[in-house]
Amino acid sequence: MPNVHYIPASLENITKVAEYALDDDNDAEIRRIVRRANEWCDGSRSLESLANRAVDALDEFRSALTGYYGGGGRRSWMEGLEAGSAIDHMDELVVCNV
Repeated sequence: MPNVHYIPASLENITKVAEYALDDDNDAEIRRIVRRANEWCDGSRSLESLANRAVDALDEFRSALTGYYGGGGRRSWMEGLEAGSAIDHMDELVVCNV
């Protein structure tokens, strides 16, 4: 999240952002942002978190494919499969020992 886990920057404002981050008056705020970013990273690296994000990405991909192939008389890519989430068909996609 911007200003919680990082300071948003672009090519237009990168110098101002760097000056702000390096200003001693903003030290406490920058330390809080770095701490929260590190906490987010630590929580996001667990096997369960990575697996959940992978399944979410597969579900988004499935939805995109269904939206692309679902209309106009085209044959659905999921034809023949039971409707459900990607997790229902995980064995067809990857070997999973979790």
